[in-house]
Amino acid sequence: AAFIFTVAGEAVKALLAISGKEELPVLFSGGVSSSEILKTVFSGERYFFAPPIYSADNAMGIASLCRKGVQNGSLS
Repeated sequence: AAFIFTVAGEAVKALLAISGKEELPVLFSGGVSSSEILKTVFSGERYFFAPPIYSADNAMGIASLCRKGVQNGSLS
């Protein structure tokens, strides 16, 4: 898993460089971005990580929305 996070981090850095946006700040949020490996790969003044309360796994929210959809009949 560490290898995947490292490669993904380097890919994101390369995409930012290609886009010409390497001077803009980058905000990470969501379950995967709470990874300590990503925080190591993206250390520096331009990278910001949302607090853990805002970086929970989105699967729980999707499951809750699906349950509500099934209950109200909009999903079957």
